[in-house]
Amino acid sequence: MPIGNNVTIRSYKGRTPKISPEAYIFENVSIYGDVTIEAGCVVMPGCVIRSEQFPIVIGRGSNLQDLTILHDETDLGGVNIGENVTVGHGVILHACTIKANAIIGMGSIVQNEAVVGSNCLIGAGAVVTERTVIKDGMMALGIPAKERRPLTEKEVASIEETALEYQGLAKEYLAK
Repeated sequence: MPIGNNVTIRSYKGRTPKISPEAYIFENVSIYGDVTIEAGCVVMPGCVIRSEQFPIVIGRGSNLQDLTILHDETDLGGVNIGENVTVGHGVILHACTIKANAIIGMGSIVQNEAVVGSNCLIGAGAVVTERTVIKDGMMALGIPAKERRPLTEKEVASIEETALEYQGLAKEYLAK
């Protein structure tokens, strides 16, 4: 598993992070507790993934861009990220679910028990408030985030391409 310098991987109360040998972890990343990072995932510099109570799972081929924070919440649950999800720079995901093939735009916040459906785009700076459900295939924007329109087939294909682009980028950066 390609891992950058100054990466902290720490168990908490007997829960140890599980990181695929086919994941790419960049410099200055902190991973604590019951965290699973599947094959093909990319975790860019400065990310913090911290679990004290509930699992945090990052699905195959997903990427967390620089300075993203993932955290569980006591009595509410962990973070579940589906396959081929792109999480933009400086995003906070807190005790929520992001289904497969979604993009969470830069600086967005997805709060407790919110669910972002498959093939969705959450616009930069949006706040998906507690218990909000964004239906599959939708674009959601604003504070609070509201569904604006269905994504086109071309936009959905672009989400898939973005995930693949980050996998390729990680291979280039971390090649030995």
